[in-house]
Amino acid sequence: MTITERLFLVLSNKNLSQKEFAKAINVNEKTVSAWKKNNSLPSADRISDISEFLNISLEYLLTGQEKSPSSCLTENEQKLIDSFKRLTPMQQGEIIGRAQLMAEQNKSLYGKEEI
Repeated sequence: MTITERLFLVLSNKNLSQKEFAKAINVNEKTVSAWKKNNSLPSADRISDISEFLNISLEYLLTGQEKSPSSCLTENEQKLIDSFKRLTPMQQGEIIGRAQLMAEQNKSLYGKEEI
């Protein structure tokens, strides 16, 4: 599947018209129409605008592949997420509240949320 095929698939899935899309990314409707007919591809400076507006990753738009979210996590972050998923909703709420409190304490002590 090409970039333009993915682009128009996402537009269709989101029930967005070419006119709405063109206006949102600040291009002429004829430009979008040309992309659809495969007469041209979006320019590099438009790819980022398209990705942002459609709320899709650049990687997906360009390659059709998504990175696994867990591949960006440290081992400790992944352990925390795995443990969190095994908790009841009430326990998850308690953990979130405690984590927010701890982050605020760090901000007060160190002047930033991360140390």
